[in-house]
Amino acid sequence: MFARVVSVRIRHGSADEVARVYRERVVPAARAQPGFKGAILLTSPGTDKVVSVTFWESQAALEAGETSGYLVTQFARLAAYASGSPVREAFEVKVFEFAGGG
Repeated sequence: MFARVVSVRIRHGSADEVARVYRERVVPAARAQPGFKGAILLTSPGTDKVVSVTFWESQAALEAGETSGYLVTQFARLAAYASGSPVREAFEVKVFEFAGGG
């Protein structure tokens, strides 16, 4: 499994709206992509930093989002809330454990 990690600073006070757009627009679009396995959004209220982590079944599935235009579209959906440029990184997932629940 592979993960794309995108971090960005957002406008102060916009974390709830960013989470809404992520949940209602970004995640459904990700579900439509081949190889999508999951997503989480982390916010840091003290720094107005947001981190998105999306999980992909293979490196090819992760990279397909880069070339298909999917990732650019998702950045555009959240651009109005950003106060800086997003930083994008890719990782191979060596350990993934989720206890379930919610």
